[in-house]
Amino acid sequence: MLRPALHLRQHGVRFPTSPHSNQPGNSVAIIKKFGKYSFTLKNKKDYLEWLKVKIEGRHNCDVTYRETVSVQAVLNGKTVWPREVEVFDLVGHSTAKRAYAWGSPAAYEWSHFDESDEFIRAFVFLELPPVDSAQKAVQMQIEEMVKDLRQAKKDFKQYMDDKFSKPFPPTN
Repeated sequence: MLRPALHLRQHGVRFPTSPHSNQPGNSVAIIKKFGKYSFTLKNKKDYLEWLKVKIEGRHNCDVTYRETVSVQAVLNGKTVWPREVEVFDLVGHSTAKRAYAWGSPAAYEWSHFDESDEFIRAFVFLELPPVDSAQKAVQMQIEEMVKDLRQAKKDFKQYMDDKFSKPFPPTN
């Protein structure tokens, strides 16, 4: 099965190199449907509203957009997602005054917010110790993902050991 972006490229859909570029046509939505996938060119306003709704829903408080902060997240010598983190002020939250949020690449780059798609996810961290900056929020998410991947690797190894350590039943 082809990945959606590759499939779209093969059908002549051009993708901008940056969602923030000032190339002509960047303000016009490009919608192409192939199967269950649809992509639109990124709209910062919709993206920020989606993150705002996610924060409000998770933390039951009012949220106001504050700024976008650039971060440099490096894992094993390679820059990893995200490059930008959105900062929101929280109004009415009992312990935190600020939240840091970003979306998965599909949400960020293409304003694709259909959460039935397994690749769409909003990451939200409140400014509570040890999180005191956008950089630290990203670092915490990377550490959590690395921990989850290590656990998945361990579980898979255990499953394979259990499955193939027993002799196969004889065949007649």
